[in-house]
Amino acid sequence: ARSKAEPAPSLANNANAPQGTMRSLTRYLAVAALLVSVLSTGSATQSCAICVQDHLGAPRAIDLAGLPSGPFGLRDGTGRRVVLTPPCRPRGSSGDKCAPASAQHAGVHSDGCVALGGNAALSGQPLSWVDPAAGVFLVQRAQSRDSACPAGVRTLVVRGQCDATADARQGPDELVVENPTCTFTVSWRHKAFCSRPAESSSCSAAVPTPTPDQLAWQRMEIGGLTHFNMATFSGVDGDPACSIFNWNVGPNTSNPATFAPTNLNISNWIESYKALGAGYGVLTAKHGCGFLLFDTASQLPARIGGGEYKYAVKRKGVPSFGQDVAALYAAAMREAGLGYGYYYSTTNNFYSGYVDSKQLGVLLPGQLNITYTEFDQLVFEQVKELWSNYGALTEVWLDHGYTGSQQKRLQDLLATLQPHAVAFNGLGVSNNPSRWVGTEDGTPPYPVWSTGTSGQGDPTSKVWNPAVADTTLQTGDHWFYLAGQSIRSMSQLVDVYHASVGANSVLELDFAIDKTGNVHPTHAKAYKALGDWSRACYGTPLAGTSGSGSNFNVSIPGGAAAVVDRFIVQEDQTYGQRVRAFSIQALGEDGSWTEMASGTSVGQKRIALAANPVKASVFRLEVSQSTAEPMLLAFAAFAPCADPE
Repeated sequence: ARSKAEPAPSLANNANAPQGTMRSLTRYLAVAALLVSVLSTGSATQSCAICVQDHLGAPRAIDLAGLPSGPFGLRDGTGRRVVLTPPCRPRGSSGDKCAPASAQHAGVHSDGCVALGGNAALSGQPLSWVDPAAGVFLVQRAQSRDSACPAGVRTLVVRGQCDATADARQGPDELVVENPTCTFTVSWRHKAFCSRPAESSSCSAAVPTPTPDQLAWQRMEIGGLTHFNMATFSGVDGDPACSIFNWNVGPNTSNPATFAPTNLNISNWIESYKALGAGYGVLTAKHGCGFLLFDTASQLPARIGGGEYKYAVKRKGVPSFGQDVAALYAAAMREAGLGYGYYYSTTNNFYSGYVDSKQLGVLLPGQLNITYTEFDQLVFEQVKELWSNYGALTEVWLDHGYTGSQQKRLQDLLATLQPHAVAFNGLGVSNNPSRWVGTEDGTPPYPVWSTGTSGQGDPTSKVWNPAVADTTLQTGDHWFYLAGQSIRSMSQLVDVYHASVGANSVLELDFAIDKTGNVHPTHAKAYKALGDWSRACYGTPLAGTSGSGSNFNVSIPGGAAAVVDRFIVQEDQTYGQRVRAFSIQALGEDGSWTEMASGTSVGQKRIALAANPVKASVFRLEVSQSTAEPMLLAFAAFAPCADPE
């Protein structure tokens, strides 16, 4: 088993760290989360205050009342007119020729104009938790009449940069970017986005919220954690899989040419990603052996003779696989419309002679004899290439976390090269961290929270750091392909789905690519079966609703009773994870309510399974505890599903 660092809409598919890491992360337990607290709204003389915590947990305030009143006439990339009303100002003020009749409903008007902003609810995150004074991301979501908008919602993201020298009348940049559909991003430099120290009491009740990047990643729900590297050809699994027993004997894992897929076909992987319902994939660009799946220009230390890093694909000086697999992966994933990222272990590199950031006592022929400073330098050179040369990444995977000596440099590289990537084990180096849920079996105990620094999370934490439930398809906790290894049954995989996707974790299911460079047909069949089952089970509810409040009722269309045994509840985590306790009940013929399910954490999704099916026509959700008014994307009732085969 690999250690994880602990701080280191179809409805169906919508590493213990080294001690240096733990010491450095202790200072970041109150990592910046935007805590929205609109004290009052309206005219420029009133306060529209937002609380932000710095990396030591000290509160800072940003008062948006200093923004000019607007509105501002902007354009999107197609030339369409956009009218932006600043936050905390009611839309429809003088000069806003695009304002709809209701300030709560944005829409595309007859002339194609789009109205955004105003006094809709705010949420967001600091531009950089490392430097909370740099500014703030503001997110506003409002109902839209535009049929092209998913779930009838239009989203505005303001990238507010602190600029103390800006003119007080300075408006936003004229160009508005729409990506994805109905999500509009505008940049704005203004001194109103600069923060100042604040009293703790003024921020204590605020609800932590995700960055826009964390939010989008959580909504993908499933990723393909793809294991393909030298270990595929070693005949054993492990981290590292290379050892004295195979480095210069047997499969000879010291030889770059041992990595030799006979029919590499990334389109084959993508077919299984899509069949499963994964929104993105992560490829092991460097695993524990130290072999690189990308063409590297990193150099060995001059002290040991210099020259190219020889343990990789596309080497000039030694026989090796002739293609940049990371580049092929990026191109294929972009063409398929899927997100992608790369796994890079910053602490294990058998070729360099380091495991768990410690140099091996006895080095074998072919291993490097380098200092730890030189080891770190190779890490920095290689992740810089990986994060620079292959486009915008959805996720970067820092298995085993990172060491204290690596923290500042990794922090700078991520902020510069991949500011929008979610970073697994990234708490302390990324503005978009995610955490290991604490088990590799795929069935973490309930509840799991979107906040917290380790394991199942902590509902009282101010750190937005959502959970990854990573697990294998092969039995025996085997991540790399082993010929003849059995795979988990459909019944087991359904349990994994319910305990991860259905319990507020992102499921990262292993894809163990075989020696040909393909998903084995038996594995492909399993991915498709799970995807087909989840879509059939949760694709179409019998009844559903959404909105804000603590009580939600759904009725079977036509008033006829139907058999129901499961429900989906989803929070709109744009506004944070607010629900703390809920109950779901069915209305009986005698007018009494019978509880079918209950729980605590909802977050991105809670699939609540009833102990027994109930036939009824009306069902209700009651939220009995919450930190603020619940905001739900969905409360939906479903019929019993077919048993997994």
